[in-house]
Amino acid sequence: MSSAIEVPQANATARLQRCLSQTLRWLFRQQLITGEMPAYRRIREAETFCYPSPLISALAFEALGCADPRASAFSRRLYDVLPVAERKPLTCGVVTARWRLRCYVASQEFAEGSWRLYGREAGGDADAATSALGAAMLWQDRGADVELAVELGERMIATAGGSAFAQAAALRLLSIAGENEAERGERLLAERMSSAVERAAVIWMLTDAWRAARDPHDAEWPARLLDESLALRRTEVGTSRLASVLVLLTLMMLNHRGSEVESILHDIVTDPQPPWRWPQEPIYRDLSSPALTAALTVSAFASALDAWREIC
Repeated sequence: MSSAIEVPQANATARLQRCLSQTLRWLFRQQLITGEMPAYRRIREAETFCYPSPLISALAFEALGCADPRASAFSRRLYDVLPVAERKPLTCGVVTARWRLRCYVASQEFAEGSWRLYGREAGGDADAATSALGAAMLWQDRGADVELAVELGERMIATAGGSAFAQAAALRLLSIAGENEAERGERLLAERMSSAVERAAVIWMLTDAWRAARDPHDAEWPARLLDESLALRRTEVGTSRLASVLVLLTLMMLNHRGSEVESILHDIVTDPQPPWRWPQEPIYRDLSSPALTAALTVSAFASALDAWREIC
């Protein structure tokens, strides 16, 4: 893994502060009265409709942990880079937003510990990806029951069907419970996926799974994840901003400090369009969410700030 770093240009600091402040304030305005972050489905060629989605809200909850002082993922560097006058209100806003997201996701759970893709009121069976992400989100709050997490994770893998995203979410749940899932992760990476965003999301979740159940004697699996991320960046990401953000999050978790990181950061900070105005891209099935894209971008900035003394 590369350790070479070139500190970006100093005049990006003001742009970064402005981007973070505007993104967080926009996110607070997007949260619905129910507590969820809005998700959208493309019903017809040029039309998208707002749908409830515990999956999108669970991912947004995790992503915003970097700005919540009560969360283990809290980034002091992110807090320090916020404009001084806005630190307290923005931080309080994130704490409140995450509390409301948690309440929403918990309210959508069924008695057997499962979730539907479009919420309790939707028809159909439980969704493996939503159930795995919801269970992982609430695991610590419910006593960190390892046996229950393993049982749920194996059940989700059995019901994931051909969805690589759902399988990766289930493997992440198993890894949070302490299981080393590198072998099944290897097989998952060999599968064909529908888009660069799906592949980036799968690699990101597998990397988070590796970090949760890290084996200090296994250097091959993180090296494979790094190779996959760099190959994706070079060949498939293209103009996909969401895929680039997911790749950046993965590289930060793998402690990679190469030129790819600087390139992605530069592209995001200098983009004239804010994250919520990027083209909508489905992250799972037909679900897209500008709010989730914005939350993941904040998380990516936090990871980069923690890795570098300053992003200037």
